[in-house]
This record gives sequence, C-alpha cells and structure tokens, in this order.
Amino acid sequence: MGLKQYFGDILLHKILKVNLPTGRVAGDHLYFTKDSNSKYSMYVTDQDGSLKECTYNSELDDKINILNNKNLLAKALLKINTGQMCKICCYGDSVTHGYNATTPYTTVLQEKYRKITHNDNITVVNCGHDNWTSNNGLIGIDEVMEHSPEVCILMFGINDANTNISLDTYYSNVSKMCDILNGLGVAVILMTSNPIFKLNLSFKLKAYVDCIREIALKKSLCLIDINEIFNDLFMRKIAIPLALIPDEIHPNNLGLSYIADNAIATMQSLLKVREASYFAFYNNSDVKTDITNNYSDTGMTCLKNYYYMPSYGTYFVFPFFIDKLTSILSLETLKFTNCASYNVRIDGEIVKEVNGYSANLTKNVQEQIATVGYGLHFLEVLQNDKTTTSTGTNFHLCALMTN
Repeated sequence: MGLKQYFGDILLHKILKVNLPTGRVAGDHLYFTKDSNSKYSMYVTDQDGSLKECTYNSELDDKINILNNKNLLAKALLKINTGQMCKICCYGDSVTHGYNATTPYTTVLQEKYRKITHNDNITVVNCGHDNWTSNNGLIGIDEVMEHSPEVCILMFGINDANTNISLDTYYSNVSKMCDILNGLGVAVILMTSNPIFKLNLSFKLKAYVDCIREIALKKSLCLIDINEIFNDLFMRKIAIPLALIPDEIHPNNLGLSYIADNAIATMQSLLKVREASYFAFYNNSDVKTDITNNYSDTGMTCLKNYYYMPSYGTYFVFPFFIDKLTSILSLETLKFTNCASYNVRIDGEIVKEVNGYSANLTKNVQEQIATVGYGLHFLEVLQNDKTTTSTGTNFHLCALMTN
C-alpha cells in the first residue's frame, strides 16, 4: 500500500518500543505501511533515502492507533480553535438523546463551544438513542460515519448494566467502536455514564464505568469522566442528586448543561477554578480575539500588559470554568484620557458598564462585575459595546480575577 504515514524527525522508536535496524539512529525518518490484513510494518530511512524494515513488535498496532487518535484529536481541536469547520458526533443512549429534558447536552455543547471559540463553524450532531446498549451501538456505528465527523464522543453503559450485558461483551463492544471510528479517521473521546440512584442498578453501573476508564487508559483516549465529576459535585454539596437527576437515572436540563460544560473544559484543557485566581489576558492561549495589538508594556509605564480595544479589533472572549458553588468576578483594567466606557458581558449578557476614562493614567483598576455559579462561563467585550455616554475610544483589558 506504499508509505502511507510519515511521522517526521521524532524519537518514535522509543514511544513504540521497537528495535531500530543496525546503523539507524534517533532522528531518522520513520514510515509505516499497512497490509491487506491490517497489520503494520515499520521502516526507517535516513538522508540517503534508503529504507529498511524495523523489527516488528506485537504492540505496534495498538500504539499506532494511540498515536493516530491523538493526531486526529489535535487536528480537530486546531480546526475548532481557528474558525474552521468541525463536526462533533455524540453517540450514545438516552442520556445523549436528552430523555427527561427539553435541551440535550449536545445543543448546549454546540452553542457554548461556538461562543467561547468565536467559531460558528462548529456543528454538534446528536446520535443518541433511548434504550440502546453497546450492542446496538456497535451494530449501528454506520450512523456516525454518515455524518463524517472529525470527533465522536461515545457514551454507553446504563442500559448495558440494566440488561445484564456481560462486562467482557461491553468492553469488547466499546473497544471495537473506538477502533472502527479511529480507523476511519474519527477522533474518539470516551464519556462515562452519570451516576444513577436506582438501588438495584447503581452498584452494577460502577463496573461498566470502570471499563470505560480502563479502555481510555489502555488506548490513551481523551476521557470525560462525568461519573466522577457528578459524584464530586454531590460530595462537595455544590449540587444534590435530585437537583440534577430527578428520576434517579436521567439528568435534567441543568445536569445536561453540566455535562456539556465539562466536555468543553476537558477538550479545551481549561483550568477548573476552586480557589482565588488571577488570569492575565496577555499571551493567554484561552483568549479568542481579533485584536492585533496585544500590548507588551516593555517600559512598564502601565505596569501591565494588556489588550487594546477597539482600535485594533472587534471582539474579545475569555472562557473560564468555576469549580465551586459561586465566585465573584472582577475585571482588571487601566484608565486613561483616551479611554471609553464599555459594557462587559458574561455568558453573552451585559453585566456591568465599566468606565475606562481617567484624567490621569490609573493603573491596576479592579472592578467587580458579576457573581457566577458552577460551570463554564465566558467574559466578552465587543466593539459595539462602547456606551453612548463615552467620550473616549479605547478600552484596556488586563486580567480577570475570581475570589
């Protein structure tokens, strides 16, 4: 089939634990071919272009799949965060479908992901089915591929436990779904089932949740551990079980919004804030903006680096995750004669008009803007949020503080 994959000048032989041919050293180019039986062979080449097959390792197939999935997910996240088209398919049971709720988590996932990345090209498809087990999921996997997604979030387990699907079968079904999707170019993310409170089912589900964790660990897949997250919320009394799961099995709108929030936070690797924190905006990779003047105050005239709105851009978005019951937010700015008053938004809603004007340069101005609860939020300032009473033009964005 030819040299299908090239991984560049990296020490891949150490990752894969294969033996390099005599005379080949770290930094040589590594290639892979796949035969009609889906078995991989590895070759190495150096600057003279010669090829020689490396010693085959029985773990090679699994390790290639691990690297492939990580590469696929990295490419998908790059699309998500650079305004490109990206489709996420959520495949699972009635929790994914949105039973017992008016708004499935997939709807919230798409809406919030678009907002925090300023990318309306993100599409989330709901492929959830009431009463489905992993048996149904494996048989119906073509439904996912009909949508040609870049990412698939996979969640089965509650119905497997309820219908006594054996753990071996469950493990095999989920593993096969992961391998099929990965082999067809889809990055796989595993999600554990939420905790349930039916006495005859709650204990049984734990074993299926552990299976998902084991598969994620073995295949090095991204894991959104909703079971652990919800149990942690209950333990810390941020929420009570019936407030999120009123029928003891299916999350309601609030519970599903927490699932969406945690899915995004996991995919974006957002810090979950439990203590007082200070988020400087300058060169922060979580900031999404078209502001071209990311001002570096090398002379330390203002004692802060900041973004300069709106002379050099039209929008500024900063996502953050509050991992406690409530948090008071403050915005740090600096004030000057050329500055205006701007409306500051949290989660798309105007929460405070912040006056940026001062007759003299005023540094490190910290203004309380809102109180928010648990979950994913985003601070936003738009060019058209300049208030009509303003005489100045600009607005300086330095940092967000949580208590």
